[in-house]
Amino acid sequence: MEAKTLSRLAFGLLSLHIASLLPCAALADALDTTLTVRVTSVDAGVDSITVGDVFFLEFTVEDSVVDTNASVGAGKFPGLVTSFSMSASPSNNGSWTPSGAFDLAGSNFVNNAFGDSITFQLRGTGFPDGGSSLTFHDIDLGFNWPTDVTDSGLGDTFSQQLSPASFGVPPAILMLSVGIRFTDGFDFPTAFFMPVPSQVALTYRIEPVNLVVSGATFEGTVTTDGTLGSLAPANLVDWSVDVSGPLDFTITPANSALNSTVFSMVSASETEIRVAFPDGVFQFNLIGPFTTTVPECSSCFEGAVQLFRSDFERNIQGLDLHDEDDSDPSINDFQGPVVAENETSYLAATIVPEPSPRLLGIAAIAAIALLTRLRRRF
Repeated sequence: MEAKTLSRLAFGLLSLHIASLLPCAALADALDTTLTVRVTSVDAGVDSITVGDVFFLEFTVEDSVVDTNASVGAGKFPGLVTSFSMSASPSNNGSWTPSGAFDLAGSNFVNNAFGDSITFQLRGTGFPDGGSSLTFHDIDLGFNWPTDVTDSGLGDTFSQQLSPASFGVPPAILMLSVGIRFTDGFDFPTAFFMPVPSQVALTYRIEPVNLVVSGATFEGTVTTDGTLGSLAPANLVDWSVDVSGPLDFTITPANSALNSTVFSMVSASETEIRVAFPDGVFQFNLIGPFTTTVPECSSCFEGAVQLFRSDFERNIQGLDLHDEDDSDPSINDFQGPVVAENETSYLAATIVPEPSPRLLGIAAIAAIALLTRLRRRF
């Protein structure tokens, strides 16, 4: 194949790849969006919402809805949002919850072609007050649009005014002066919020544990949902821990469980997972079947693998296997102390590094060089 043909082919593949990354308004009319926001400041009088409270928004935009405003500077789109839900994080310190009903037909959805912006004002009834004499007014969402909003007047669809991209977050950028608005009949005290960046799952490599008496070892990986700081059992989305020695098996979510009794005072950073000392616990409860010789026992307790346990004045790690259904092998092997008395935590796992862009670039160049040599040879 000639070099010119190869160049054209490469260019064509690159163009297709770039095109696949660009949103296209013609692909769908109903556009689903999820958004997590955190309260950053609260106006005086709003006492049922506190800074740091988190809310989850889900809504659907029907971008084939037509502009009903004849103005060429402001598009109005009744019924643009066909569904909208909002919930509060159970860990919020504030008591306010979005427990009312949104009135989508009575809400306001507009574009501003001069400011290249989009505004959603979600109204409703039955929502709790924000403070004394402060009734719920709306959820005020303003978005900056990264390209020109075009408005030729009556008859444009929402999609046409945002073309060539389709609505989503991103490319839309949530403004800073948005939030949950209340009213006393004159002013609109607000709990302002900002979007929380989407979390990326993080995988950590467990620090190997070697038990002296039984000869058992365990090592592997755990994956979190990307939460940094204090972890709850729900933040661990996957794990694979290989146990070898007297019995060889792998612990996974299919044959083990975490709960607040055996997983507490555990925290994550971008580089490691640590268990507090004292009182911290990181343990997998085994529910079977975890080997070919151990039958399934539904939710019965078949044993445990402890990376570290320091509650009730303990300072140990180890393995406890005891089948409650039959006479399968039983192993009980714990060792300690694991950490020195002057330490405050146990290092349970460290981050699995992602390939660096530089290494990926080197690998790509090497692959191209190899293909070139093969082409020359054949």
